[in-house]
Amino acid sequence: MTDTPQTKPILCLDFDGVLHSYESGWKGADVIPDPPVPGAMAFLIEAVEHFEVHIYSSRSGQAGGIAAMQIWLLAVAHDAGVEHASDFVYATIKWPIEKPPAMVTLDDRAVTFNGTWPHVQALLGFEPWNKKTRECRIRWCRAAVYEHHLVTVHENLGDGTWNLGICPSCADKLGLKDGDELPGFEVVKAAIEGTNTDTP
Repeated sequence: MTDTPQTKPILCLDFDGVLHSYESGWKGADVIPDPPVPGAMAFLIEAVEHFEVHIYSSRSGQAGGIAAMQIWLLAVAHDAGVEHASDFVYATIKWPIEKPPAMVTLDDRAVTFNGTWPHVQALLGFEPWNKKTRECRIRWCRAAVYEHHLVTVHENLGDGTWNLGICPSCADKLGLKDGDELPGFEVVKAAIEGTNTDTP
């Protein structure tokens, strides 16, 4: 008697803004000009060990959309040194044309429904992760950067700490990395002052 292989749960991945960085915006269903989101390929390689991975996008139902996504992913897989990249893209990964019955979905334009209806105004103000910008918190810097480009450091307020984000340029000038504590005012001023026309 042959055992029936256990079916893996389905993980559904959106494409633009999840795998494809989508920095250039929409150029057509079969035009995919931008690099992957950092870590995308490593995630896919791990995910297929545990899930049947389906890539489903607004491109999926449009002429040339699936083929363009496959060609793009094949190039990314080759660049990442994935063995048997063609089999990985065309056989291991699934490319449905309808929304699959997924156990879980990763999408940059979705909100998890937890049983409580969100405020409509909050939905109208929704922004995907790669469109959210913040200003560097260094006083003399006016850089507006995407949240995923911020270096998250913290400031000691005496009775606790306060997390804040600074731009990579300021972090480099101060020799900071994620999780570090922001040095004192005079140290910051000495490192940054004079490098920005907004400096007082």
